[in-house]
Amino acid sequence: MEQQGFVVGTRVKYGLAALAGSVVVYGGASWWAGHGAEQAMAAQVQQLGKMPYFVVKSSSYKRGWFSAEQTVELELTDRLTWPYQAYLKFADKPYTPIRIKYRNHVQHGPLPLLGSFNLRPLKAYVETELILSADAKKALKPFFGEQPPIRIENRIAFNNDGQMRIRMPAFDYQEALSGVKLNWQGMDSGLTYSGDYTRYGVNSLLPGTLLDAASKGQIEVGKITLKTESQRGVAGLMLGRGEATLGKLTAGIKEPAPFKAGLTGLRYSYQSSAEGDFLNSDVQLDLATLDLNGKHYGPAHMAFAARHLHAPTVARLEQLFLDMDKQGLSAQGATDKAFELVKKNGLPLLRHDPQLELKQLNITLPEGKVNVSGKLALKGFQDTDLEQPLVMLEKIDARADIKLPKKVVETYVRLLVRNILIDRSGSELNEEQVANIDNLAQQLVQGQIANLLEQKLIRAEGDILATIAVWHGGKLAVNEVNVPLPWQVKATVENPPETDTKKP
Repeated sequence: MEQQGFVVGTRVKYGLAALAGSVVVYGGASWWAGHGAEQAMAAQVQQLGKMPYFVVKSSSYKRGWFSAEQTVELELTDRLTWPYQAYLKFADKPYTPIRIKYRNHVQHGPLPLLGSFNLRPLKAYVETELILSADAKKALKPFFGEQPPIRIENRIAFNNDGQMRIRMPAFDYQEALSGVKLNWQGMDSGLTYSGDYTRYGVNSLLPGTLLDAASKGQIEVGKITLKTESQRGVAGLMLGRGEATLGKLTAGIKEPAPFKAGLTGLRYSYQSSAEGDFLNSDVQLDLATLDLNGKHYGPAHMAFAARHLHAPTVARLEQLFLDMDKQGLSAQGATDKAFELVKKNGLPLLRHDPQLELKQLNITLPEGKVNVSGKLALKGFQDTDLEQPLVMLEKIDARADIKLPKKVVETYVRLLVRNILIDRSGSELNEEQVANIDNLAQQLVQGQIANLLEQKLIRAEGDILATIAVWHGGKLAVNEVNVPLPWQVKATVENPPETDTKKP
């Protein structure tokens, strides 16, 4: 019995020692993970400060053995707040910069989710709490109740790679007196990033929103998706691809003026890549249908490309514009500053033979189909060419291929001429006078179209008017007809061809 008791006692002693050792090891690992988590969280704040949307106003960090708290205050830049600022300016109200304050609750690894029976090893698990004022909480309570308006979870691996999930709860709000209803179906967004912040991936979903303003009208926004993949490349630029879609958008306004509109199948996509020190970019925009007060438009497709853009110059301009955005300049000041920055730093873009191409623009209108394509390339530019515009024009190659329904041309040009004639009249016109001007504008447009057809500057393809314009070597040809420009005509007159003046 004594032997058996000794064995049991020894096992208990070793078990307690092993348990104590495990606690010490886990505590040490947690302390080490907490130290690394603090560095990772500080780096994330730095990344926020580099974005064009935020200015970091303050940041503090309190680290314990197994957990920590980080408090950050951001100010939104003009890139996010300009619509709100425009509204306030229109309403003649002052603008106060908008700040957001949040607190990160950090659980240190190596098993920060152990309490939830999740054994996935992580350096840290972070939950973000939005710090709201009493007034903000009161304003949001009718919509979200006791739920936080936004929930952010961040899982940080031991190599600092991260997975972030951002969610906003759905709500169904109704005002008893006005009858206004707002149905918000929430938001679910995922973000993945590498520990050195050279790779990002975004996958977001907004299922939809419905605003029913009772007697005023109704607006419905369908499903919105966003997917992007990007990686830091040449000159530090983020390169990759992305796509955003909007399933549908409908609006029916009853007051003050009846209006009905709707679109379906809106899709925007982009792709960027590099060849050596040069950036190539492609953008596409697609629309299935657009209805405006009973008129049907679509489908529509646009594809645009930029080639051989000097990446170091693009990166420098991007950083300069980012710095400018955070200076809080006035609208006019920002415009002047932007022009100055481009003039001073953008010339390398022109020196490296940039190319722009409208690969395709197809729009189906009630009157017919519009088809446009074009190219523009600059080759051999030198800085001194800015002082010699005619020399610079000789270094540009351009081409435009345009096909428009005749009815569209007649309608829109007639309206333009009509408005010019009415403005020049300088007096109030009655309905009969306006009708006479409208008829005169119609005759002028039809006569001009007939004149262009006779000169072969445009051609008729059934109900379609078409033309191809080519600019090469400082000369313009339209439908293969050479068209001298004003300074070229002047040069011809001043230097007439030599003739033989000798008498036989």
